Amino acid sequence: MESIEGSYAESFGRMSYYADFVLEKNEGSVVTLQCDVDETEAIHSTPIFKRFFLGLSALRDGFLEGCSPFLGFDGCHLKGPFVGVLLAAIGLDGNNGLFPVAFAVVESECKESWIFFFENLSMLVGGFSVDKPWTFMSDRQKGLVETINEVVPHAINRRCARHIYANFRSQFAGTALKRYFWQAARSYSAVGFNFALYKIKELKPAAYEWLLKIPAEMWSRHAFDPRIKNDHVTNNISESFNHWWGNLEANQF
Repeated sequence: MESIEGSYAESFGRMSYYADFVLEKNEGSVVTLQCDVDETEAIHSTPIFKRFFLGLSALRDGFLEGCSPFLGFDGCHLKGPFVGVLLAAIGLDGNNGLFPVAFAVVESECKESWIFFFENLSMLVGGFSVDKPWTFMSDRQKGLVETINEVVPHAINRRCARHIYANFRSQFAGTALKRYFWQAARSYSAVGFNFALYKIKELKPAAYEWLLKIPAEMWSRHAFDPRIKNDHVTNNISESFNHWWGNLEANQF
């Protein structure tokens, strides 16, 4: 099988050649290979793979010309002898289908790796213009929120309602509370949202106070920026991509 599929070590060793090939065949793409080298040695050792970003210009052009400026972000763990994490930025096309925009293989989900990802993503899309209502959906992964606030401070942040509910349920369980939580999240009007919160307050005042601490524009449809024309309240687009990736027989990048 190795003679057919190659080996992990050989594949990582040829990343620089792959980067050059992508730039040659897909002009305008952004490909960044980051390696570690032991600077203390008199003769530098072989570079060790650290991070790799891939943003194809063909995908970028399709996203910018045919999709709204809405992206879901998440990371999934890679299998194999070298492990690591695959970060991805996923958009939605006109049919609400997944539209992958950019990927990166990094050592872990941390602020440094997310900064690496966003700096390259910014180069790919020509900068996150303040004229566009850039909207980012996430599960508030470690380091991601801080990175967005630093690199794209004007971005509109949405929090995945499914993850908010998971935290909500751990403190305030109950069928009625669940029903009114999702009614509040999916409401297209302030009246519907306020009614759902009122019912939650009747059932559990502490649950009501807990939800008030989260800005409505982060998790309820009625408060979303109308310019984006996207009513997603969960980060299922990223979860779906991760599930698809996880089902591949060989998780080789």
